[in-house]
Amino acid sequence: MSDALFAEVKRKLNITWDDDATDARVTDIIANMRPAVARLCGHADGVGAFESPGAERTLLVNACFYEWNHQFDEFKANYADDLLAARIANAIGDTNE
Repeated sequence: MSDALFAEVKRKLNITWDDDATDARVTDIIANMRPAVARLCGHADGVGAFESPGAERTLLVNACFYEWNHQFDEFKANYADDLLAARIANAIGDTNE
């Protein structure tokens, strides 16, 4: 995971402090949400799917926000249209966002 992605997720979570336990939890959430969101977006693996800015990275960051708040099921419901659009784009090979 890139430092930029980690920092972006911390900003989304409004974490302005440095704490090893908090950083570990954020790292765990990102590690768990990457494959989950990759699967929902139609990626076989999510290794590189979230490293550059774009719709899928935004989905990952938002999924981390929901998971931080123990509401990942709500994320899937609230972002169903965006997840479907990403899935379709990946199925047809459309990389333009």
